[in-house]
Amino acid sequence: MRQLSIYILSMIVMGSLAACSDNGEAGGEIPSADPPIELRATYPDTSMSTKAEVGEAEAFKTTLFCVTRLDAITGVPDYTSLADRFSTPVSDVTTSWADAVFYEEWVERTADVAVGGSISWDVSRKHHYPRMGANVYLVGVSPVAGDNSYDATEGTVSYTLDGHMDLMYAGPLAGNKWDGNRFTGNTVAGVEANRSLNYAHLLTQLVFKAKKHDDGGLEVKVNKIIVKSIPTAVNVPLATGEAVFSGSSEVILEPAGNATVGASNVGPIDLGCLYLPPTPDPGNVKITVETSIGTFTDVSVKMGDEISEDNFKPGFSHVITLDIYDASLGISSVEVAEWTPSYVDGNLDLIH
Repeated sequence: MRQLSIYILSMIVMGSLAACSDNGEAGGEIPSADPPIELRATYPDTSMSTKAEVGEAEAFKTTLFCVTRLDAITGVPDYTSLADRFSTPVSDVTTSWADAVFYEEWVERTADVAVGGSISWDVSRKHHYPRMGANVYLVGVSPVAGDNSYDATEGTVSYTLDGHMDLMYAGPLAGNKWDGNRFTGNTVAGVEANRSLNYAHLLTQLVFKAKKHDDGGLEVKVNKIIVKSIPTAVNVPLATGEAVFSGSSEVILEPAGNATVGASNVGPIDLGCLYLPPTPDPGNVKITVETSIGTFTDVSVKMGDEISEDNFKPGFSHVITLDIYDASLGISSVEVAEWTPSYVDGNLDLIH
């Protein structure tokens, strides 16, 4: 009789486990009713007068990092120990509930931000909010993080600047599965609905123009602009986005097309732009300009009498106008201006 009771109890337990496996509680796929993570982005708006404010997103590519941990000391999200996720993207779509916690942290190396702000990635990978309702913390960096750029010990991403790459950061954005705390698709009206990853520029932009000082005279072509002693190595802590710059190198701008001013075109003409680390002492920014009438070295870039705490800060653009004579060259003005997106084949230059 005792053996029969044990047998019946065993069959009941086995049946319960099988039922759980069928409905996804102990095995099988995560139930589709559990909300997936959906994301939107905003790109710093170029229509504002000085600093690039948040606006509708342009099309670009980004790398996304998602964690559930907070640093025990600082209380900020902990983006360390994601080396396996960085090298091999994972999906929770076929993950059993028993293993789901293993997939609550993830990295999407290449995600697409569409015009208007929607973010998408490889359709074969799905990401859901943690089953028990814990927060996830999302950040994004752009351009896409390259191979070996992620430091799993420090929780940073590194880049090498070449002067032609816009560098942006967004986050951390916190949310969970409960209605009203999701990133998109929730039913709560107001500021909590459809919250976005708000991208911000980490560099300052220098837009170069050239004009002839006087009508007539020689035609002068600008061949190259060189900015020396620029810290081109940068580490971006994923928890804060407070970039750290180091090293020393030069960046070069070679104007496209026929960058010539003279009797037939006094100017100003557009020469192109450079993205540089924020400069604490703008008076020390010097450029070398190579032209058809000679090379002019150590040309000082100064704001003149206009002193502002925004000068050469991240997210600010500056228009620098070269004033060209027949045998000399200077800078006629340096002005804070609207941020100018740089496009290649219709896409923002930062996607590379």
